[in-house]
Amino acid sequence: MPAAPQFVMSSRAGAICEGLLNAPMRPASSLAATTVPSCKGVYVWRQISDGEAVYVGSATGEEGLWKRIIRQHLNPKYRMPDGKEKSVFRKAVAADIGARPGEQCVDFIRERFCVAWLACPGDAREVIHEAEAVMIRQCQPRYNKQGK
Repeated sequence: MPAAPQFVMSSRAGAICEGLLNAPMRPASSLAATTVPSCKGVYVWRQISDGEAVYVGSATGEEGLWKRIIRQHLNPKYRMPDGKEKSVFRKAVAADIGARPGEQCVDFIRERFCVAWLACPGDAREVIHEAEAVMIRQCQPRYNKQGK
């Protein structure tokens, strides 16, 4: 049997991955907008039932984690002009469960998933994206596009 592939990463990306794996999980149903920081970072969505990682993402733009988690993933109005899901995570969830875009998909996420994040305000975008890619390769979450 071949050995599992080893991923080479910077020591900072490794520390970010370790921190994210140990970050507290917060049920999506109880998240308040003021709970999520508005700085850069990485996050992981997990199933409440068994803790399986279902999506790993990063936030490096303005308003960082808050914008990505609250304003995009948990905002039913965050959709394309034609009404389709704009969030890659929500698009994958909706396709998987056959949910309508918007409210129905967000309700499913709020009921079934929890999220953990690690704020990385002082880290370069490249390091954050590297940590995200490593986490995706290691966890193989079903709602991420593999090979990122």
